[in-house]
Amino acid sequence: MFKHISTHHPLHRSVNTGAVTTSLAEDIFFLVDVQLTCLHDFLFDADILACDTGEDAIEDALLVIFRCIWAEQTRHRDSFLTSFELCCATANDFFRMMTRMEELLQSLEIKYPFLEWNELEGDTKTGVIRKEANDLASLFVSDAVYAAQMSHRYVMRSLRQSTVPSDLFSRDWEDRWTHNEVIINMIHVFEEYNNELQNSLCNDYLYHKVVVALVRASVGFYVQLLLKKAASIRMRAKKSKLANKFTSEEQRRQQLPFACPTRALCRMMYDIRILQDYFQKISKESASLTRVVADEMNALTVIHEFLGLASGNAGTDSLEEFIVVLHKRSGANGDVTKHFLNDLWYLAAPAGESNFISITVAMLKAELDMVTERIREEKAKNKGPLPPKTKRDGREVAPPLEDMLNDYFEDRIWQEKMTGCGGILKQR
Repeated sequence: MFKHISTHHPLHRSVNTGAVTTSLAEDIFFLVDVQLTCLHDFLFDADILACDTGEDAIEDALLVIFRCIWAEQTRHRDSFLTSFELCCATANDFFRMMTRMEELLQSLEIKYPFLEWNELEGDTKTGVIRKEANDLASLFVSDAVYAAQMSHRYVMRSLRQSTVPSDLFSRDWEDRWTHNEVIINMIHVFEEYNNELQNSLCNDYLYHKVVVALVRASVGFYVQLLLKKAASIRMRAKKSKLANKFTSEEQRRQQLPFACPTRALCRMMYDIRILQDYFQKISKESASLTRVVADEMNALTVIHEFLGLASGNAGTDSLEEFIVVLHKRSGANGDVTKHFLNDLWYLAAPAGESNFISITVAMLKAELDMVTERIREEKAKNKGPLPPKTKRDGREVAPPLEDMLNDYFEDRIWQEKMTGCGGILKQR
């Protein structure tokens, strides 16, 4: 049924608010109402509505209905999210289903007062029904957030199909586009979708969740392109070395990460400032959202300061402090931290100092391991047990920076470990 509705029911846009919806919520709860009405009429005609048999029938029916809705919801929720507009409509539908669920529970309490709704013990059948209904309402809310945040993937898809990925950190970005035109083009892509998001989503709560997803995705996008820059320069340098030919001055210049690291750092500083200003502007109505945006964007600021330290243009902050901060930002994974910092250092440090960061990170291994252990303990401590039916299935719509870095360096870490294992086998 869910599949049929998602395919054949058209979008409806509210004239008053502009929010987009489908008839999903009305269809689902119309069927629930029909089933409960038929059961009620049957029990009433048989004159067993208020006796034990009738009570058992009503309670069993409610449990079956709620569990069926749960199963269908978890099975088909992703099938709705096939376009930007459907993500917004589905988020609104799921949110309205939460409201309809709460209204249904209230109406049941009024309609069947002889059931033990006020029983404090949770092991009664009515207590189980109330718990199932509350869990289902919570599922609708979490799925509404998930559907809303999924819309950011269509925004990022448009961004990746634009010229921004090829232009960012290019020579033209560094030399020609002196007014940060590339990052401004990135903002223009966001603005095209932002107005539609604000109009299409039914409340600010869902809109704020999308903004969080966009901020995370933007930080990950920027850092990933920076790391790809390092990878491409390394590959180009290896090919040049293997060719064993004399290279021209221009060819040697092209093998440098940046023609002028100081100018590139200045360009990055204004890129980050433009991104920060944009996200702060669209989040200014919410203090909590503003804090989240500031925290996510701070990762770019720390990376920029670390690059400045590598190039010799930073202040008095010690390299060890930056290593510890970026270790925390990268998920406190020692292998990821090592490769992440190596790539960043390679982009900005003088040619003769490329190994300096590796040596420094190795010297700090004991301290970084302590930080890792402390973070693990804090996560274990703060991770309270969740009811089984309110646990998400591990899907992170917009992964944080640490997850992006873990995925990006996964193959390199695996290859490094396999090479190490090969060396040990040869020694044996």
